[in-house]
Amino acid sequence: MASIAMEMETVANGAARSAPDEPPYLEFRDLSKIYATDDGPIRALDGISISQRKREFLSILGPSGCGKSTLLMIAAGLLPASHGQVSVQGQRIGAPRTDVGIVFQNPVLLEWRTALGNIMLQAEARKLDRAAAERRACRLQARPRGYLSQVLRLAVQRTNHRKCGVTPLS
Repeated sequence: MASIAMEMETVANGAARSAPDEPPYLEFRDLSKIYATDDGPIRALDGISISQRKREFLSILGPSGCGKSTLLMIAAGLLPASHGQVSVQGQRIGAPRTDVGIVFQNPVLLEWRTALGNIMLQAEARKLDRAAAERRACRLQARPRGYLSQVLRLAVQRTNHRKCGVTPLS
């Protein structure tokens, strides 16, 4: 298993440095993630412990497949840890966070959902008023000539093609 290298530095932008006794803003404590596969368990993370305070900049470095994205997905509450815990401002992460945005390396759409269903996923996660969110999504989807729907449909097609090892021409 390749390891993750982490580097932290206090950002020097005129702000006061974090006090050593200041509680962590983001904390990973003895975090592990094990994926079950047909070939047996794969340990993606093993005993990761990090404390990051406000005004500190954290870099997570490592080769492909070493667990960087897994660590971030757990921190965002999108993936459960197998062991250990993550907390933000002392609050344990137990559900998807609505104050975190993630840009994935590859298109991530749920191919069994319609374009509108994929758009509505955020509204569902945030428990927004469904009728109002759907009206807004339909307005977005209708401009221009279902542009958003076409983009999502194309992304789903490309995702499906990649899974099958086929590269679309357009």
